[in-house]
Amino acid sequence: MRRLMACLMMVLMSICFFSCALCEDEVPGREVLYFFENYCESCNPEEDFKAYFRSLTGVSLDACDYRAYNTAKSSGQKALSEAAQKYGLQKTSVPMVIVDGIAYYGAGEMDEALVVDALSWGETTDSVIVLLTVPMCESCLRAAKTLKQLPETVILKRGNHEIESVVVPQIIDITEQPTLAAALFDAYSVPEEKRIAPSVFYADTCLNGADEIEKRLIAEVALGWAQGGVKLLTEETLPEE
Repeated sequence: MRRLMACLMMVLMSICFFSCALCEDEVPGREVLYFFENYCESCNPEEDFKAYFRSLTGVSLDACDYRAYNTAKSSGQKALSEAAQKYGLQKTSVPMVIVDGIAYYGAGEMDEALVVDALSWGETTDSVIVLLTVPMCESCLRAAKTLKQLPETVILKRGNHEIESVVVPQIIDITEQPTLAAALFDAYSVPEEKRIAPSVFYADTCLNGADEIEKRLIAEVALGWAQGGVKLLTEETLPEE
């Protein structure tokens, strides 16, 4: 009986250790703290800022550790005071966003300094798009056709800046690189039921199925949302043209 209890304890400890290891591996994206002052009942500045931030950086706040605070409330004032102390801020005027400890004040600094800094977050200003396919798949042919309709370059409008981004489409045959395909699905946390061909990956986005690819890909690339590299892919792992 004692041996059985000891074995059960060992199993439970192993499960706890494994669960903790998984939690440590799930590192959130950039820390983004947004401070604003709002007294309007029908306004929703914290949600509006999500679209604004993406237009400036090309990064979705859904992939970040994003928290918004209304300094019109005491809880917001407290959070602002704690952030100022934590990051050694010399001023605390709002609206303000703090990204990984760096503060940007007002639309002026966000449109300029934040835009410039955000360009250094990714490894490239190219718009890299990766399509996963399998042979003899009509949906994959539709997705590949959509890929061919992409322009050679797009202009990224980031605040007061315009940057030319080269569009770099890549096609990977899952049957030839199954390990890489599985790693991509894992990296983008794609649910099992959506791990299908065709699937397209770019920046922090994954599109599954020909219908979704045809509906969203060209428009989102034109908006500059594909700027940056694709997780896990390097020159060594990408197939040759």
